[in-house]
Amino acid sequence: MRLQRITYLLAATLVLGLAAGCDKKKENGDDTVVGGVGTLVMHTMVPNPDGTSGSAYIQMVDPEAGNSYDNANTYQVGYGNPGTWLGKYLVFFPDYGKSSEVKRFTVANGRLQEAGVLQLEQDEAPAWAIMAQGNKAYFASHKGRVTVVDMATFTKTGTIDITQYANKNETVAAPTVGCMFAREGKVYIPITQMIGRSIKGEPVIELLVVDVATDKIVGHINEKVQGIGALGVHGKTLFTDEQGDAYLVAGGGMGMLRNFKSGIVRMKKGEDKIDPSWVWPIQDELKVDGDGMTWLHDAVYMGNGILYVTALMDSKWNPQDFSSYMTARAVALLELNLRTKTAKRIPTPYSTPFSGFVGKYGQKVIVGVEGTEKVGFYTYDPATQKVSDGPVVGCVGMPFAAYEVE
Repeated sequence: MRLQRITYLLAATLVLGLAAGCDKKKENGDDTVVGGVGTLVMHTMVPNPDGTSGSAYIQMVDPEAGNSYDNANTYQVGYGNPGTWLGKYLVFFPDYGKSSEVKRFTVANGRLQEAGVLQLEQDEAPAWAIMAQGNKAYFASHKGRVTVVDMATFTKTGTIDITQYANKNETVAAPTVGCMFAREGKVYIPITQMIGRSIKGEPVIELLVVDVATDKIVGHINEKVQGIGALGVHGKTLFTDEQGDAYLVAGGGMGMLRNFKSGIVRMKKGEDKIDPSWVWPIQDELKVDGDGMTWLHDAVYMGNGILYVTALMDSKWNPQDFSSYMTARAVALLELNLRTKTAKRIPTPYSTPFSGFVGKYGQKVIVGVEGTEKVGFYTYDPATQKVSDGPVVGCVGMPFAAYEVE
């Protein structure tokens, strides 16, 4: 999909006229709560035949009930963009090119509630968000801007221009952003040099460093690291561990550009540079059950050096056939030990790249699976090393993401 966040996706119609999240449907005497009731926000997508456009829906679900859900009682959100928790608010961006309307939700008493809309400039194309400090959030755009937002009032308060960091030698107009992370009073913004769907230049680890107090760019990290490149194409792939060290998961060429390789690098606490003593060139070095991988898709850090990732496995798809990339059950759930640089496959069913989500639900790992027989979200319990017998939540469409209520 996306050269996922990077190409972004066109289409999907925004729902109009829905009642507030805790209101009830009035027509025909229906007392169903709009958006459902539950303990987990489920995000599904129904693609059009081209895969790059379609519709997306969110609703509350109960993983303990073992039910399957259709999309009848949902809120509609932008296609192809995941939601982000910003404090008590769950924020969703629009389809790329469709609008610049940002939707905000809260969850109270197990129910989704609409909590405002922020209309940015028409060409803003917001794609990623992070809480920077206090009520201040950053919305990063593919148009070379970072919008500063007060989440308490849900208003724009400033702009950070990053167009000067475009690779002019490659005629790039503005760098493409990835998911951000924050530590020690700074926000780190990964960028990739792209024109349309093509990554330009050489594979590098490239980030901008912003001082949160002043909203000024105070650093530019641009390092070649064993061919590893394209950071932050999913929302949890840049994170800090218990020691304050930052780990950066690079998606490489998403399985299509073999010179841009998947891997993980580290920046030690207090340092704004890549740590040469710890680099894991996964695409070159790692095989799991004899199979290599070309794209680390999504990730969630569970602590104690254990990272769960979804990865595109080499033997399960044909890199010469793009339709194979979009539909092949080729994505596996892996457990990576960052301390020992070892890995094992978790035996959830293989999924498609569209449904490569992995996240946290309590003490368990939750993963989206568009399987050949069952579709929905499975769980894995690291304590018992058990995978759920089937989806704990079934769905109609692709299981795109799930958000634990914070």
